[in-house]
Amino acid sequence: MTFTKDRELVCRHDQCDLHTTTNILVTPLADKCSQPFSPAQFDASGKLIKAATALCCTSDLTVDEFKSLKGKMDASNPMPERAGISGWHPNWRTDLYSTGATVLTHKESIDLLRELGSQYTPELKGANRAAKVQVEAVFGSQTAYAQAMIDDYNAAGISPRLVWAQSFNKDDILFWIKNDPDFGRQAVFLDSANVPAELPSAAQLKVYANQGIRIVAPPMWALLAVDAHGKIVPSQYAKDAKAPAWTSSPGPRAFRTHR
Repeated sequence: MTFTKDRELVCRHDQCDLHTTTNILVTPLADKCSQPFSPAQFDASGKLIKAATALCCTSDLTVDEFKSLKGKMDASNPMPERAGISGWHPNWRTDLYSTGATVLTHKESIDLLRELGSQYTPELKGANRAAKVQVEAVFGSQTAYAQAMIDDYNAAGISPRLVWAQSFNKDDILFWIKNDPDFGRQAVFLDSANVPAELPSAAQLKVYANQGIRIVAPPMWALLAVDAHGKIVPSQYAKDAKAPAWTSSPGPRAFRTHR
């Protein structure tokens, strides 16, 4: 979940991905982008010397403006000299998923998933500091932004048992645990580690448990190792997170991998 400038939560992978995931660059709304389209530049021999760029954020738009867009597969092309060429796709990418999908607000996604009988795994996206409009200007604070996501489920009458609120920001998780304990009980702390050295130690996992964090979601590779016989086995991280020293308490005892 991310946000529009008029305080509506919307479904997007990032606050500022509209230039690669929607048709915004070929609409009048392109002028509202945090960084409007800048064409590619080439030297006299035709060699690319500056890639095309743009940065279009949900926070640049009102919710009505956002809803006027059409979604497409996330793709971009550094080569075009104007925004409308091939939808800003490289020619080797398929356009099968670029036919104009409906973009959704958070509330619309709740209604759709309820109709489908699904549970809910919303991730509160972090702020993109390159955006013209920041979360503090819209909500006043990060905690108010985090609360707004939970408020949408309360307003829709959704049981907290069906909602697995997620964030890479531990402060969001701790806020939900303290202020919305019914939702915080199964809030998911996403681990952004890219290499083993960035993973939390057993001692750090114990701190999570003591803070009330019950679920951590590392990348899949963090859970696996290979033993001396070439067999895939649980990693030390997985063993640490399942350690009996704290799994009987409300600590990190389950996994939801995010990549």
